[in-house]
Amino acid sequence: MLQMTDCIRQFGRPVVSPGDAACEPLVVIRQVLALARDLATQRDVRLAYEGPDELPPARIAGVELTQILLNLCINATQAIELAGRPGRAVLTGVASASHVELALTDDGVGMTPEALRKAGTPFYTTRAEGSGLGLAQCYRLVGRADGTLTIRSTEGLGTAVAIRLPRAAASGP
Repeated sequence: MLQMTDCIRQFGRPVVSPGDAACEPLVVIRQVLALARDLATQRDVRLAYEGPDELPPARIAGVELTQILLNLCINATQAIELAGRPGRAVLTGVASASHVELALTDDGVGMTPEALRKAGTPFYTTRAEGSGLGLAQCYRLVGRADGTLTIRSTEGLGTAVAIRLPRAAASGP
């Protein structure tokens, strides 16, 4: 019960104003991969980044992007574990003139069409130990940064989560 109370408290906590925040996505990606590596190894999941060596800053606080990507990596490793075989979860990144796009693709169990429709709804979960707040928090944080989060999933094949964030304004001299 205490864990759920902490999740609810965190869900409603104010965050840094998106206009004031910027982070280096690759720094966050490296931190998240280091944090999630033990969990992934325990679940026989290969967790990796495959993308350019440089990405421009994104307009979101680093702690918020860390929370988003860590939650997605945990979800991916759990989905792969449920598949009952070794698997992969791959983070990718790409930049356009106005946005930074990050994606996490896994080859886990995927989602049913119903689960995909409900994904991100607060308190909706398919796991007995889940609170149903992790993905809802991801949607909220990405939305506050004027970004988008989209999920594609095929039951039995895996899931891809794409995050599109505005590029941070270039800092002046």
